[in-house]
Amino acid sequence: MAEFLNTQKIKEYLSKIIETAEKELVIISPYIQTNDTFIELLKKADKRGVETTLIYKEKEVKEFEKDKLKSIDNLNLLHHPNLHCKCYYNESYLIICSMNLYDYSQRNNREMGVLFRRTDEDSNGWNDYKNGQDDESLFQDAITEIKSIINSSDFEKESRE
Repeated sequence: MAEFLNTQKIKEYLSKIIETAEKELVIISPYIQTNDTFIELLKKADKRGVETTLIYKEKEVKEFEKDKLKSIDNLNLLHHPNLHCKCYYNESYLIICSMNLYDYSQRNNREMGVLFRRTDEDSNGWNDYKNGQDDESLFQDAITEIKSIINSSDFEKESRE
C-alpha cells in the first residue's frame, strides 16, 4: 500500500531508491542542486552498473552542477522545457512528490509525497515491506509517463550504455 512521506521521509527514501537500484534509476526534478553525498550515491550506483536517467528543466541547472553529473559514466542527462513534476524511480520503488532535487528544499521546505512499492520481498535488505506491494498498473501508468517525458526531452549527455 502507498505510504505518505514528509520532507524527512522523502530524503530517506530517495537515498534508499538510489542505493537499492539494480538496473535502472530515473530522477525527474526541474531544479537540481546536489551535495557530495548525493553524487557519491550516484557514483556507487554507476559502479553497480545501474543506468541512471536524470531529467531537469531546461535552463534551470547551473553549469557546475551539470559538470558533476556529467562525470558519472552511466548517466543520461536530459532537459525538458516544460518540466514541473518530481519523480524518483527504480525497479521496485517510485516516489511522486513536491520536492525538487535541491539541497535547500531538502533542508528547509515542507514537502509531501507518496511512496509506491513494486515488491514485497526482502531481497535487498531494505526491510520496509510492512505495507506490501502496490498495484502494478500504477507503476505501468507512471512508467508510460516517464517514457513520454524522456522521449520529449533533449539529451545533454548520453550514458556509456
